Amino acid sequence: MTFRLFAMTGLVGMLGFACLAADAPLTFPALFGTWKVERMVGAASISGSDRSARAALGTTVTISADLIRTDASSVSCKPRSPTIVEVDTEEKLESDYGIKGRWMNLPKATLRPRLPFLDAGCADGLVLDRDTLLWSVGNGYIYTLKRQPGGVSITSVRPPLRSRGLAR
Repeated sequence: MTFRLFAMTGLVGMLGFACLAADAPLTFPALFGTWKVERMVGAASISGSDRSARAALGTTVTISADLIRTDASSVSCKPRSPTIVEVDTEEKLESDYGIKGRWMNLPKATLRPRLPFLDAGCADGLVLDRDTLLWSVGNGYIYTLKRQPGGVSITSVRPPLRSRGLAR
């Protein structure tokens, strides 16, 4: 009896650990924040000049519930019914940018066969991992964006205390 109880306790513990270790589904708010344009990894079939490609490096993209702003092209838009769906990576790159994944300047393991795709209605990109996006800043070039510390986050987007009825 003691062994059976011990075995059951161990099994329940292992199942609980497996649930905690699994990634939670990616949601639009999980992408809120400031992202830095790190490097150019490819170019769409129609793209701007090399000068515009270099000018975008080091600029930022800010994603929030109300606004997606790209400093490189001074473009901003309001997200409309943002969704994140898993897509066939090669198919998406070919249909949206006219480019094949193997042509991109990325490690082979980075472009998994299926990746989450953010469609915000006014801007979109592939999610390589929780801190790296594959994004076009409007000039036809494709860049990796890295999440920046100290940007907008889910916990920092709260109404003031007064509107929540907590301040006097």
